[in-house]
Amino acid sequence: MLIDCRAYRFVANIPKTLLVPLIGFPTLIGSFAIRNALSDTLIMVILGACGWGMMRLGFSPSPTY
Repeated sequence: MLIDCRAYRFVANIPKTLLVPLIGFPTLIGSFAIRNALSDTLIMVILGACGWGMMRLGFSPSPTY
């Protein structure tokens, strides 16, 4: 609500090849930083790969009624 529509348009125009690492790297750091356990980061990567695979197979990310 506080961000102007121009900011959303700017983020939407960032190429995915740049946006994915900019979001993915801090999430990896954050998942490790919570408990300092590499297993948390591994679980996050495995679940992310499962979600990516399910999207490739045609599952929707949210239920549609």
